Amino acid sequence: MKHSKSMAYLRQLCCLGLGKDTVIPEFLDAVRDVIPSNNNLLTRLDENGVPVEVIINLFLPDIISSARRIASLIYTSERVRLFNQVFKINHILTEEIFYADKFCRNDFYHLVLKPCEQHYYVLVPIYLNRKIVEVLWLCRPISDKPFNKKEQKLGAQLSPYLNHALQKRPDAEISYADGGLTSLLIANTQGEIVYLGQDAERLLTLATQLQCFKGGERYKLRLPPALVNLCRNLDGIFRGQPAMPPSFTLTNPRGRFVFSAYWLNKLNREPGKLIGITIQHQEPQDLVVMRALKDSGLSPVQQQVCLCVTQGLSNEQIGKKLSIRLSTVKDHVHKILTRLSLQNRNEIVIKLLDSRALHRDTKPYSQLF
Repeated sequence: MKHSKSMAYLRQLCCLGLGKDTVIPEFLDAVRDVIPSNNNLLTRLDENGVPVEVIINLFLPDIISSARRIASLIYTSERVRLFNQVFKINHILTEEIFYADKFCRNDFYHLVLKPCEQHYYVLVPIYLNRKIVEVLWLCRPISDKPFNKKEQKLGAQLSPYLNHALQKRPDAEISYADGGLTSLLIANTQGEIVYLGQDAERLLTLATQLQCFKGGERYKLRLPPALVNLCRNLDGIFRGQPAMPPSFTLTNPRGRFVFSAYWLNKLNREPGKLIGITIQHQEPQDLVVMRALKDSGLSPVQQQVCLCVTQGLSNEQIGKKLSIRLSTVKDHVHKILTRLSLQNRNEIVIKLLDSRALHRDTKPYSQLF
């Protein structure tokens, strides 16, 4: 099957047990290998069918700032009823039905959806106890072709994968690895942002988005309170006063973010005191390894065995977990070592974590609001 490996990756991704806030953004990006699409999203619905949470793989702060207003415009009570009726019959929904009321003629379509390149849709419902609790949106711009019947059918097959991921709770202990991105922003001694680039904006959004968006507040990028205190402490250190070390770590479903602050010396007597803050992004190691395995050339089963090896499981434990014979596990490990040009299994995790650089350009920067 043409998409078998890509579907296997999505299935394994949903079985990592990392929790939906970690898995879903990666899923929204990786699903493009199965069904060509972009700016995909997942919406969680309340008992009335109205979205209360949206996960996207698109970085547009101006759009994010009005997310709840956007959702309310899409999910009118009349449209929710239409969605539910269609889902009961077809199990998916396309733009033909979505635009049945000439929705593409209004300002919202032209000011929001079209700039986000979201014209054609395949909407896939995710059920819990026979009730729709989430909806997956696969999107394409108007310049592309509509989703064909085969792609719609593939979309419907994704529902059980997502259902499994949504039921998982993150493990108590998660090992983190370098996510491959570090950036810098400039703040003053009061913790107010003065300068930041796009990468820093993305990382800061990922680090603070749960506080910004879940409460329905208007989007405003600012430093976490602990980081503001760090800036003030650094000012104290500069003046020779005792203060805490200038570093701060924040962990949320998007990963671990390590902030380090440095006093910036003035060379041209410019006014004000500035502090440089680096942000290092770390992700769950299992996710980093899975991403590295994606293009490794290993079979789906070998990738599962490889992941178990990086988790520190013995051959016996791997066999029990995957319900395969010990001799089969050993055979897979041998083939993995040969494929990756390694001498022993202890080198596997080092090899995979080093190979993450191959995927940095395609890593999603996803927002939850």
